Amino acid sequence: MTRVALVVLALVAAGCAGDAGPAGPALRQTAANLERIESAALSLSVRMEPKEGEEFGYEIDGPIRLGSDGELPVADVDYTQRANDEEETVRLVLAEDGTGFVERAGERTVLGESQLADLRESGALLGEDGLTTLGFEKWIDDPKLSGGPDGTEKVTADLDVAAAMAGLSALAGLLQQDVVLTAEQRRQVADAVEDSSFELLTGKDDRLLRRLALAFTLAADVPEDLRDALGDAVGASFSFELELDDVNEPVAVGG
Repeated sequence: MTRVALVVLALVAAGCAGDAGPAGPALRQTAANLERIESAALSLSVRMEPKEGEEFGYEIDGPIRLGSDGELPVADVDYTQRANDEEETVRLVLAEDGTGFVERAGERTVLGESQLADLRESGALLGEDGLTTLGFEKWIDDPKLSGGPDGTEKVTADLDVAAAMAGLSALAGLLQQDVVLTAEQRRQVADAVEDSSFELLTGKDDRLLRRLALAFTLAADVPEDLRDALGDAVGASFSFELELDDVNEPVAVGG
């Protein structure tokens, strides 16, 4: 499978949960309703800025219809990768008839059966499980509920950075290694957090996810064993933003 297709696929999360007050039911309902989101205009941005070196990450923008029951998703998205002070955008199209291609600089590469099967079987955004692989309710503590824009409600919370990093480590191309931490290392991560934020927008009436954003920065001065576990994440700033518009509206895929 191409590197582009692998990176576009990746969106997995894990962690530990927090729950309090009226925000608790809002979070649980929004998490439970992820399986009800069938289509949307997707905007996803994932960025990492090391203390030394160039920022890198990727963005995905465009309409998608998520796969289910063994079917392929439908998508027409632009994928932009930033690395080594350079930027490249390609287009990924997954058509109604089950075919797909990647387009770069006007040249199309057709995805083969094995590549399409990888898409279908992956536990990621464009795989069979779709958005249900998100575990945002497990990344936070002390959530608070307030009013949001355009018929939404907003949940803000303290971010459990160790839990968030366990999820972010699964984002292909972002970290060099999986993040598996001991209990002591999780405490060390908490001590190393310089700043962090978490915000979620959910429909006030339908409890469908509209936006999920988190960010954090880790100090560069950490114990050596934690540095070995985190690699380039030490001293880095992260941001993750997912927005869903036109939820469950029809999806048009171009030719």
